[in-house]
Amino acid sequence: MNSPATRSARVQAPRRGRRSASARRDPRRPITLNTLTKWADGHSDTLALGLVTEALGLELPLVALPYINRAQAAHPALARGVSLLRECGVTVLLGEGGFIPHEPKHGDVDAYPWDAALAALPTPRKANG
Repeated sequence: MNSPATRSARVQAPRRGRRSASARRDPRRPITLNTLTKWADGHSDTLALGLVTEALGLELPLVALPYINRAQAAHPALARGVSLLRECGVTVLLGEGGFIPHEPKHGDVDAYPWDAALAALPTPRKANG
């Protein structure tokens, strides 16, 4: 559970029918407005939130890549949450170089910029051996 994929903060993507076995094994998920603001406030009422809240205290490298629309992005809780998480050392990829909020009802999960989140993670150090 300490791979770059599990160290990134992500939560469930919108579901459309049954997910394939490969999709169930892939832990990458966009972070929603709800989860980002709960994380910033220290809630850990789900396994995903518990893991990323604990990861802050362990000073693990964390990357959050939101998936929100323009209307959600206008909510004042988002700016507070993003600011606090960034102060705590979380790389929040929102805006230029990350995720640009889409118009409501016009999201495209397939065009989601996973490469930006993976590129933002530090390169693992090799153990001396």
